[in-house]
Amino acid sequence: METKETEIRIEITVNKKPFPWDRKTITGLEVLDLAQESDKEFDVYIKRKGEDDKIAPDQHVNIEKEDNRHFRTVPKEITEG
Repeated sequence: METKETEIRIEITVNKKPFPWDRKTITGLEVLDLAQESDKEFDVYIKRKGEDDKIAPDQHVNIEKEDNRHFRTVPKEITEG
């Protein structure tokens, strides 16, 4: 018999836009997908009161913790040469 996990709905923000999320974790790549941005061109950060924390594309973030629910994307620095 298959057990079904209780449905959860956590609201996160990406670049100040709200998104409902139905799992306890989210990856950097999933945040970029919500923002409709590429991991080749953008980095993801968790917004903090001090310095924001950079999140790798394959890194899982526990969004059950309230201070892990606000994200921003930043263009990667591109150096020509």
